Amino acid sequence: MFVKKILFAYTLIMTSYSTFSQSNLNFIQATIICEMKDEWLENRKLPLAKQYPIPLNINEVENKLKVKSSIFENYPNEHELSYSYFVSVNAKGDVTKIEFLVIANGYIDDIVQSSIKKIKFKPAMKDNKPINSFIIIEYKLKCVNCK
Repeated sequence: MFVKKILFAYTLIMTSYSTFSQSNLNFIQATIICEMKDEWLENRKLPLAKQYPIPLNINEVENKLKVKSSIFENYPNEHELSYSYFVSVNAKGDVTKIEFLVIANGYIDDIVQSSIKKIKFKPAMKDNKPINSFIIIEYKLKCVNCK
């Protein structure tokens, strides 16, 4: 079986000044991965695409992502929180539906979902036409220097 895979990993290190942290200077490292494989859609009995959605403004969205370092207070230093979502993208490249798959800590789920809604995509293609499709989006957050 031919597997189509799109993988985009972008890393952003943001400086977070937080009154909730013991340190005045913490770094929240965010990695956003967008990926889709044919078998993931086949398992859900959903239509396949020749090319799956491609994020266009990921850097802009990452720069606007604001996460308080206090979310990491009960975790060991440099612990990674992972948030995965099954996302529907329409033929215009807009996010239309977000289903959570894995959420490490529900406290910031609304912040992550709001961030996902701001991602603009080059739509999926099939027979040289834009189509509605799906993508898995994973946010990995790590607080460096929090403890």
